[in-house]
Amino acid sequence: MKGISISRLIATGLFGLVLQGAANAQIYGSEDTQGVPEFSDTPTQGAEVVDLPATNLATPPEKQPPARCGRPG
Repeated sequence: MKGISISRLIATGLFGLVLQGAANAQIYGSEDTQGVPEFSDTPTQGAEVVDLPATNLATPPEKQPPARCGRPG
């Protein structure tokens, strides 16, 4: 690989792993003494795990038949 040092490549890979771990973190929800909702990545007494829906909500496109090449007929 020209122009990219091995240390930069390793740093980029490690950064990607850190981001992946953050995306899979548990979220905990609770209420403070005044009933205000609080959310955290650290469990506290009385907190419950918040079940979040999947983030990818796009539907895949329908499959199209392959295009024909050449002259018609």
